[in-house]
Amino acid sequence: MSIYINDEKTDLETTGKDKEKILKKIKGNLNDEIIDRVYLDEVEVSLAYFKENNINSDKIEKINFVTKKNEILIKETLILAKKYLTKLENALIQTAQLYENYMIYQGAEKLDKCLSGLEWYTEVTNSIYNLIDKEIISDKGKELLDKLHRANTRAMVALQKEDYQYFSDIIEVKVVEVLDELDVLNDSILNNELK
Repeated sequence: MSIYINDEKTDLETTGKDKEKILKKIKGNLNDEIIDRVYLDEVEVSLAYFKENNINSDKIEKINFVTKKNEILIKETLILAKKYLTKLENALIQTAQLYENYMIYQGAEKLDKCLSGLEWYTEVTNSIYNLIDKEIISDKGKELLDKLHRANTRAMVALQKEDYQYFSDIIEVKVVEVLDELDVLNDSILNNELK
């Protein structure tokens, strides 16, 4: 089985048993890049799939690791997160309004989706802040994510106490406010830090 990085053949050869060693060597050769995609022959698989599954080296001739510069990954991810954020904020406000109007069942259904969305958004932005070299930006992002976590915790406590008005206030004011602050920080990263 031959190993390629961005369609360039390497001197690494592998069997299915030494994938971790290969990944370590490949990652060691990357300069400000990450593995974006993996192709087993011509079939795209996730990096997680590649790591977790036995690869039959008798049936695969070529593994190609496609990389992406951190800067490009950050930019693409921030653009995607920005598009998603508007929908998330609208859904959060609708959820708060449902609870304000004591439409608890509908609010709970929408809240479940919002919590999944918030989890995705915070994981993505946290990953970006970990990739950024400038400590002040990374620290500011992590500070805002911590502030968001505290607001979410207060909202969940209010919900457990069935204080729907307070829950709604926290969502509509604090949570959305922090998301807006994160959006401003992310815009500044897109506009200034990646040039």
